[in-house]
Amino acid sequence: MFELLWFLAVLLVANVAEKMRSWRVAAWALLLITNLLAMGLGLLTLLLGQILNTLDAAMLDTLPPNVLFFVQPTFALILFATGCAGMLVLLPPVRRGVAPLLRAFDPENMVHITALMFSVYVVGVSLAQILSGIGDLLQTLDASVSLLTVWAQGVVFVLFAFLGVGLFVRRSWRETLHRLGLERPTGRQIVLAVGIMLLLQVLDTMIVLLWQWLDPQGFEALNESFMGLIGGLMNVAGALSIGLTAGIGEELLFRGALQPRFGLLPTAVLFSLLHVQYGLSPAMLEVFVIALVLGVVRDRTNTTTVILVHALYNTLNVLLMSLLYSV
Repeated sequence: MFELLWFLAVLLVANVAEKMRSWRVAAWALLLITNLLAMGLGLLTLLLGQILNTLDAAMLDTLPPNVLFFVQPTFALILFATGCAGMLVLLPPVRRGVAPLLRAFDPENMVHITALMFSVYVVGVSLAQILSGIGDLLQTLDASVSLLTVWAQGVVFVLFAFLGVGLFVRRSWRETLHRLGLERPTGRQIVLAVGIMLLLQVLDTMIVLLWQWLDPQGFEALNESFMGLIGGLMNVAGALSIGLTAGIGEELLFRGALQPRFGLLPTAVLFSLLHVQYGLSPAMLEVFVIALVLGVVRDRTNTTTVILVHALYNTLNVLLMSLLYSV
């Protein structure tokens, strides 16, 4: 929770700094401190891992599995490298070199700089979790997601989206809605949303069947891990919660706030990496394809239409899974 509040504070100061240049020193300082904290935490984690290696097996068995996970050398080194990469973002030549790869990135805009550095952290932390075996950890912990957790995550995404585009700092409420692409959908857009959702369901079914045929053990392993996460949400309330929170929160942040500045492909990559629970699997590839589809819909319509697609897709998916596993 602390890290989320910290990043929200950094984002707020960046927006203020973009409006009042006297705040730019504070914004730069917060970005620098963020990177130093990541580098320091990475080194500290690596040191703790070395200390734990000196303990005997009996003592290690008494430690919580999540402690052993986060002190893995892979996780620590990637966290340190992420802080170093964040430092590179602070260099003007690096930002100017990245700018042509993004749709509408201003290398001198504090909000854009902050968003780019945050994206580095999404990549770094996601890779650390994937390469360190987040799926194995979740199975060990027998973790499960509650309705409260789902809604809390959705609210956090909404806060990042609205605060990121400068609500009540650089933009009014109406200007913020326009910047995020929130418009009243037309009848045609609603029909389009339903049609695309159904096509994505067909895609999901095809990938699942192909995956089960080619790698049944891998499919079952990930499926068990995933069911362990959301098994308690296999009901109507859970389906609606997952659909609404992901549809509204994720789409406002990624397709609404980020894509107009970063572009279709970079946003799709970041969106896919956010779903680390799937690991390096066909499910991650499916998420990437879905992200591309949603991005195209966003470019050709608006964020509201994309929210409808995503919310309907997730809700129907969970309901179908509920029926399947209740038989």
